[in-house]
Amino acid sequence: MHEFCKYWNYVYTTKLPNDMKEWIDFHMNCEDIAMNFLISNITKKSPIKVSELY
Repeated sequence: MHEFCKYWNYVYTTKLPNDMKEWIDFHMNCEDIAMNFLISNITKKSPIKVSELY
């Protein structure tokens, strides 16, 4: 599992477009959504459904 997380962290830091990283850094928000879309784009699978906790 640890190698899996390291891989996606590497992909996030190297493959996510710079303008998206700058937007996320500026707003300090949405990195989870960006990661979801990035993984979905690379794997060609549907994004993970995210719903409210409550």
